[in-house]
Amino acid sequence: MRNYLNNIILTAMLLAFAGCTNWTSTPELPESSFELAVVAKEFSVAHSGVRMKLRKKALAETKARVSNTLVLLPSATFSTTPNWDLQYQNNSLMDFFAKSGWVVYAVDLPGYGKSDNPPNPETFGATEAAAYINTAVEYICEQHGIESINLLGWSWGAQAAGRFANLHPKRVNKLVLYGFTYKMRLPENVLPKEPFRKIDFEGAMSDFIDGCYEDDVPEKYANAVLESDSDKRVPTGPLHDYVNRLPIVAPTKLSMPVLVLCGQYELEQPPNVDGDHRDFFLARRNDLESFCNQLPTSKNQIVVVAGGGHAVHLEKPKERWRQIVLEFFKTD
Repeated sequence: MRNYLNNIILTAMLLAFAGCTNWTSTPELPESSFELAVVAKEFSVAHSGVRMKLRKKALAETKARVSNTLVLLPSATFSTTPNWDLQYQNNSLMDFFAKSGWVVYAVDLPGYGKSDNPPNPETFGATEAAAYINTAVEYICEQHGIESINLLGWSWGAQAAGRFANLHPKRVNKLVLYGFTYKMRLPENVLPKEPFRKIDFEGAMSDFIDGCYEDDVPEKYANAVLESDSDKRVPTGPLHDYVNRLPIVAPTKLSMPVLVLCGQYELEQPPNVDGDHRDFFLARRNDLESFCNQLPTSKNQIVVVAGGGHAVHLEKPKERWRQIVLEFFKTD
């Protein structure tokens, strides 16, 4: 709880092409701990000489189609493994979607997890990330013989997902912007002086709001964060997005169905937070409403998950969060 207010402005707002493409893959790894035969596979995909790690999960018999292929993008600070594939209790979103008949990919963008670092980490932002996402999506579509995928980005990953959808709308069947901010900018004094930011156990723990999580999920998450990242540091560029570059996503250019999804305590002050910050949360709500009002199609939604914070997909209301996303993807 002690770090929540210090991180809500940073973390809650981090809403975690050209070049030659090539790839390598590792042998299939059966997930023996689950009743259903979820199969994991990892790939290395390169854009302009920078290697990215992709993780895939699906049931062995599942065939990829446009309607059931999902790509996940994480936040600005932590890699895909703790965010989307936390192997503790029932917290792996990748396993949930795989068991629901989906082919799920999680992408570690440059500077995250086991991927190479970007050439310019201090300026690497969502616009630059869109080129790398394009390489990953092109590879996935080619592998499965499909025209487009479903895309879900969390926090700063939502900025990158939205920017990619602006640039390549025909590649995105449906889009989920989770923990997203439209125009609200951070103050300049939050920018680190170095090109990389260090990640640590306490910072990972501070993503969670007291009362929203179960058991020792934050501790397990923080341990997974440290285990999943090679050098325990991430690019500074995403913070530059929030200080200097918002808005990055143009709502009027999102022609596909869009779901804007967030936890209750991203738009409303948590009851156990000291002080009065109602104006900040009201501004965040107005910011999202402004974005959604400009979306061009009728198949768009803004959904607030009761009892959740920025990491609601790992908190007590996670089952509700999953059903909302699943229903959005299933709806014609």
